[in-house]
Amino acid sequence: MTSKIKFEKISLIENRIVLSFKSKEEVIHFSEIDKVYIKINKMHPIYYFSFVLLSMVIVILSLMYLPFEIILLVPIFVIITGALKLHNRKIYELKICLKDGRFFKQQVPQKLKHKIIETANIIRQEIYSYAINN
Repeated sequence: MTSKIKFEKISLIENRIVLSFKSKEEVIHFSEIDKVYIKINKMHPIYYFSFVLLSMVIVILSLMYLPFEIILLVPIFVIITGALKLHNRKIYELKICLKDGRFFKQQVPQKLKHKIIETANIIRQEIYSYAINN
């Protein structure tokens, strides 16, 4: 049975990790962990489509209601800044796969990606050292 469970916080304690959820905590020993990895998710194509549709609406409304001098500046500025923000947006996910088939995942903002990469590397190192010692 596989299940995907979202957690909020991860803590490392000696030979185990503690995953904090909204209402409870779960302790997982390194021997139970199969894989730990970070996945980068780009934006879904429907968001790009909705952005293009919204941009077209802004251009049409500006043609109808704005004076001619502003028509060239406002829509182009809005569309370019929106496109840059949408293109650069990435969502990072820390995924922990257990040997019994459960998946734990945590979405991480781009600002905290270096911290979560360090955490994932520490977990991998501990799993490796635990496997060698036992």
